[in-house]
Amino acid sequence: MTPPPQVTFLCGGSYEGMLRHGMPHGHGTLRYPTGSTYTGEFRYGLRRGWGVYVHHAPEAHAEEGGGLGCVYVGQWKDDRPFDGTTTFNDGTIVYVMPDVAGVVCGPVRPSFRMVV
Repeated sequence: MTPPPQVTFLCGGSYEGMLRHGMPHGHGTLRYPTGSTYTGEFRYGLRRGWGVYVHHAPEAHAEEGGGLGCVYVGQWKDDRPFDGTTTFNDGTIVYVMPDVAGVVCGPVRPSFRMVV
């Protein structure tokens, strides 16, 4: 069995998985230079379908050399979280709901949140 192709980016990130026309398409893993990862489905270079994003937040545990910021598990649409849950390192769970623009985690844009 042939291993999936691996692409390394100039910024230090990498992608391993299925490609179509030189873009991630199908199942694969994207590794960001920060240590964060996304494993799941892609469509023409965008995250789409089921996937897991693990946000590595060095600032979260700076005294310990970095750590886990949060984990999003669920559906993606147009390269954005669409329907799933984000679990933060303090145990807080946030639901990302369909038809509501949201963000997985990190300082980008707030999402509609229902905290458990």
